[in-house]
Formats: sequence, structure tokens, C-alpha cells
Amino acid sequence: MEQSLKASYQSTSDAEYANILKKMTAKLKDGHISVWYTGNKSQYYPPFSWDWIENKLVIKSVMDSTLKLKKGDIVEKINGQDAGNYFQKIYEHISAATPGYLNHRAKTESLIGEKDTPFNIVLAGGQQVNTSRKIHASSYNADASRQEAIKSLGNDITYISISNAKMKKIDESIELLKSSKAIICDLRGYPTDNTGLIEYLMVGDDTSSKWMQIPQIIYPDQEKLITYQNERWPLKAKAPHLNAKIFFLIDGRAISYAESYMSFIEHYKLATIIGQPTAGTNGNVNSINLPGGFNMWFTGMKVLKHDGSQHHGVGIIPNIYVNQTVKGIIEGRDEILERAIAEASK
Repeated sequence: MEQSLKASYQSTSDAEYANILKKMTAKLKDGHISVWYTGNKSQYYPPFSWDWIENKLVIKSVMDSTLKLKKGDIVEKINGQDAGNYFQKIYEHISAATPGYLNHRAKTESLIGEKDTPFNIVLAGGQQVNTSRKIHASSYNADASRQEAIKSLGNDITYISISNAKMKKIDESIELLKSSKAIICDLRGYPTDNTGLIEYLMVGDDTSSKWMQIPQIIYPDQEKLITYQNERWPLKAKAPHLNAKIFFLIDGRAISYAESYMSFIEHYKLATIIGQPTAGTNGNVNSINLPGGFNMWFTGMKVLKHDGSQHHGVGIIPNIYVNQTVKGIIEGRDEILERAIAEASK
């Protein structure tokens, strides 16, 4: 803290000051922490995405057909630096409670910058690829193959994208869901106000009442903490009950609301959970407005698992772990979804 305060006095630009705040708060390991400032120009990406897979930095998608770059290419150097060293500096400025969420944030934080600034990489075979940050954050789509809201996968297996399927769409598809032998729910992202689906899966009403806790702080510096105000989601079992085999897909992208959603799936054992652990960060967010047009957000609520055990830094743990492979990226396969289909077909 003392080092950060000293450094803040010596910063010469808003961007440098923001980075000091990020590095200072990264030590809190709170996935909700974010720093923003008025006039931030770092909102552009180069036309590709990447991820660390099998300990290699792998190109996952390419958005510019003129680039001599393809899915599965291995990146060894970034702007003249070793890829591992480059990412280590990125990690130092990200607050994350789990490795999965740290990796998720780093995938984009490592690419973003000001418009038209150069971005150069060297591939494993020595090939150099030179481009620039040209795609605004509002248009950058690192997951261009996003699945549609609800669809049949054949063999009486139905797929639901929890990030895209609104509750009205789910209700309209209830006959399809009732007749399905298996339902695969994809929550590798953020729900879209469709918690009613959980009620179709429950066999009894929710009885947990203390998993969300708001600290009642009335003294400075968190002295004399009085108590917690308990909050809950009063979910109730709803007809028709879906008797299909249920699967939920998760990974490090699932944070906050997504983890509240998954907490019911985990606690009541409503599905087989497949993929990677979630972000381990949940609860309403508090904000701070700082001088100079700076804003910062952080978790303002204590959230536990429904059985009273720790959620922060743990997250929702899958029943079946699935790791991506470089081979799968090259072949354009969704290996987590493939494993769910294989399990559903048994």
C-alpha cells in the first residue's frame, strides 16, 4: 500500500495512475475490482483472440482474413517480449480470485490499447505478424461462434445458452424441453434474467436463507461490526418439472450473477456440471468515485455457498473437468460441449 501511494504521487498521466490503482488492488484478489477513468483511450483490440492452452499461447480466432495467422498458431513473442513475461506483467494488474478468472481477464487485457497502436507477434516457427489495434471494444467479438439461444442437438438432446435464452423463450420451448432426454445448459458467460429455469429443475422450494450477507457497518474503518443482513433468492419448484438428464457447462468466465445461478445447481445437485471452475467472486458491487474522474468497483457483500462454506476464491467446481487442447482449437471443436453431449448420449 505504501509503495502504491508513493508511486501515485509520481505518476505523470491518467493511464499511469490507473495502472498504479490496478496493481495495488490486484492484491485483494477480488474479481469485481475494476478501475476506469474519464478519457480512457485504451479501448481497441487487434483482429484476433488468444488463450493459454496446454501451457502455450494459442490463437483462437482471427477477424482479418489478410493476416497470415490462423487458429492454433502458437505465439512466442509479443512486441519483442517473451509471451510468458508479457503476460506476467498483465497478471500483476488484474484482481481475480481464481486462476480461471485471472486467465479470462488476461486474454483481453493483454490485447487492449489505444487506437492504431502497433501490435506485433512472433509465432513458434519464427514468422512475424504485424498488425494494430483497430477494433473497438464494442465490436470486438472473440467468440464469433456463439451458440443460438435454444436448439436441438439431435438424439433428443436440447441445448440452452443461458447467456442468450430469455425466460420467455424458455417458456415457449417448454414442450421441447419436456420431451428431451437430456438438456445441456451453457453458462460459460452471464445469465440473461432466466432464473425461472432453475425452478423447472427443482423438486422442492429453496430453504437456504443466509448465503448472501450484507455487512452492517456504521462505524469508520469497519470497527464494531454489528451484524449482517441476510438476503436470498426465494426460488420455488415450478411445474412442469423437467425430468431430463441435466448438464451445465461452466468455466472461469462465469462470475457474480452466474455464480448465484450455479449455486442452486450445485447445492441441490440439479445437474452434472462440466468444464472449469467459475470465478469465485459473488455479491453486489460497491463503487467509489475518486478525484480526477476515476472510478473503482469492488465486492460489497459476503456470499457463501448454500451449505455455509466459502465461495470466494473457490467458485463452483465441476463434477467433470474438461481441458481445451490445441488440437481442438485447430479443428474448431468445443471440447466442453462435446463432453456434455457424450455424457448425455450414454
